[in-house]
Amino acid sequence: MAERKFRGRQKIEIKKIEKKAARDVAFSKRRAGMFSKASELATLCGVDVGVVAFSPAGRPYTFGYPDANVVFDRFLGIVRAEGGSGGPAGTTASHQADILRQLSQRCSQMMDLLSAGREKRAVLEERLNSESEDPEDRAWPEDLEGLGLERLARMVRGFEEQRAKARLRVLQIQEQGGSSAGPSAMAVIPMRAAGFGAPGGSGPWIN
Repeated sequence: MAERKFRGRQKIEIKKIEKKAARDVAFSKRRAGMFSKASELATLCGVDVGVVAFSPAGRPYTFGYPDANVVFDRFLGIVRAEGGSGGPAGTTASHQADILRQLSQRCSQMMDLLSAGREKRAVLEERLNSESEDPEDRAWPEDLEGLGLERLARMVRGFEEQRAKARLRVLQIQEQGGSSAGPSAMAVIPMRAAGFGAPGGSGPWIN
């Protein structure tokens, strides 16, 4: 019987992946690995790190420690101090500075959108907690033991009404293009999960 021969570990040829789906998957995995290595470098060596990668579709991805904007601004300051002489090197440095400035602006815009979404969510939560059909019910009591059934039922009805209004408002915002509030804005806690469900599930205790 002939002895099998193993060629051992083969080196993968580095070339462009032709299939788009495989190329997208490879980019996602390699990008995550690159950002992980950059994070390890920053932690082990105590250095500031900035990484920029554009996907095959042209979408930018950034990683920075302690912050991408801080690293990019620091780099741009060095470029401004050393470049700009008017020669080829100065032209290249200026072009790189423009690209990094645009990336920094995009990152700032994304952070603004995230902040706006959080503000919308906070407004919805504030309305949900503050509005009630009875002004007496707006201040949620810490101790519910001393409340009567009528007061408790009225509080539950008010809570359910405001929850329905909040859901409707979220849908309106998303239909108008303000979906930056994100799916988390719809994460309204069910009444039973909040501890308001009656064991029998009857009467005003609606989930």
